[in-house]
Amino acid sequence: MTVTAPPTRPRELDEIEQIEALIEEARRRARRRRWRNGGFAVVLAIVGAYLSLSPDTRDDHVTGLGPSPSEPPRAAADRLDRSALAAGRLTLIGLPLDEDGANPAVHGWHQMSVLDADGRLRPILRCPDDHSYCGLIEGIDWSPDGRRLAFTVGAHAMLNPFMGLRLLDVETGLDQHVIDSEVCGLIQRLDPAWAPDGSRLAYVCDRPFGGGNTLVVFEPGVGVRELPTGATGRVSSPTWSSEGSMIAFAVKVAGAPPVIESMRLDGSRRSVLARDAIAPDWSPDGSTIAYRSGCGGIKLVTPQGRDVTPVRGPFPCRSIGVAGTPIWSPEGTQLAISNRSGLYLVERDGSQLHRLTEHSSIGPHGGRAAWRPGG
Repeated sequence: MTVTAPPTRPRELDEIEQIEALIEEARRRARRRRWRNGGFAVVLAIVGAYLSLSPDTRDDHVTGLGPSPSEPPRAAADRLDRSALAAGRLTLIGLPLDEDGANPAVHGWHQMSVLDADGRLRPILRCPDDHSYCGLIEGIDWSPDGRRLAFTVGAHAMLNPFMGLRLLDVETGLDQHVIDSEVCGLIQRLDPAWAPDGSRLAYVCDRPFGGGNTLVVFEPGVGVRELPTGATGRVSSPTWSSEGSMIAFAVKVAGAPPVIESMRLDGSRRSVLARDAIAPDWSPDGSTIAYRSGCGGIKLVTPQGRDVTPVRGPFPCRSIGVAGTPIWSPEGTQLAISNRSGLYLVERDGSQLHRLTEHSSIGPHGGRAAWRPGG
């Protein structure tokens, strides 16, 4: 394992924001083209699929409470590599490499892998029905019991039937396809985050027909509801408090630095926790929120907004690790940090920083990662 010191000259947040703004604008233009060119065909396909369902299954599918009828539950068990899944606790999305250094996405793999005990990335999930492409995975999170894997699939290059939020039970193979088009439209869902008790899942989605984005909570067997964030900008990265009564998220308003806010699920007790900050993640014990700082590296703040970052690192402000998206370990003792140059690991006090992978990942923040509890 190669020990890598953190960079001495981190990228400024305004430069990162400019890149992210260009990427987001390209995505918006692509979505508008897709709506113009493929929207009618998609509507026809959905209507056709809806009419083809029996009355007993139609309502469950349309409201997102049942598995996709085009993909039997047993198909997920057949395409899941359980031996690779058991090999490590960290799951990554982006552009994973197989043992031979090839990109498995080109021959039917979802862009999802696990970090093996020997430090290699191994793909774990094949596209259904031998498809060579099944969309781009944009977000990932493990349920607290380590049994269900939530991931969001987007279109980007082309429309496909696998878009949306998917919940995969790795023990039974049940692959639930959540289609909440009445709230989120048909294209993009991001940043899934399980509640601590595993009963609900928060995520970010685009409203239909260019209506901005919103924060949604999905409860299996019940449905979806939009949270009253009151945000005037774009929200991202929802994360739950340890008891599940509060939720924190990032908000970016055009022309202003991003901020991290928290609130109760009914929108009350809303407050700003950090400024010039993105990508929050609440620690398992509820005492600390880690986030990506605009000055480089990771900072820590309490739910009351008090900075408790250890004094470490070469950055112009007090921070730890490297610039990237922080993810707490299930025990709350370590942070995994993902960015374009790979995946890093650092102790809670900022010590023992080292790089776990050396591959680059796609996306404005690099590939996302998730810890599997008990893996």
